[in-house]
Amino acid sequence: MTHVKGRHVYLSGPMTGIDDWNRAAFDDAEKRLRELGAQEPYNPANFIEQLESRSHAACMYFSLVELLYEEWSTEPGYSTPWYDLLVSLPGWEQSAGARLEREVAEACGIEVCDIKDAIA
Repeated sequence: MTHVKGRHVYLSGPMTGIDDWNRAAFDDAEKRLRELGAQEPYNPANFIEQLESRSHAACMYFSLVELLYEEWSTEPGYSTPWYDLLVSLPGWEQSAGARLEREVAEACGIEVCDIKDAIA
């Protein structure tokens, strides 16, 4: 089990080609993570209306900018990632975008886990 209480969680998973962009799975995951104490989980399904008319590349740019958002410190030259945990939804392995988000998170030192491990 991965501890989520008090953490800033980024939800990642397949959207393209899935009915209603997989909104139900993302919304359910967000609800469950909030119940476990996650702080302000990022749910990309909340931005479907802004993203649905854009290219896949533009959607990925938007998502990666969000994933890599930094909280700036008062110390010069120091910042920390806002998200400290990326949680992958089922099917992420077949999604080029979700695989990229996971790889970027790992490369930047953000912990990753599957949703089953976060809500167990």
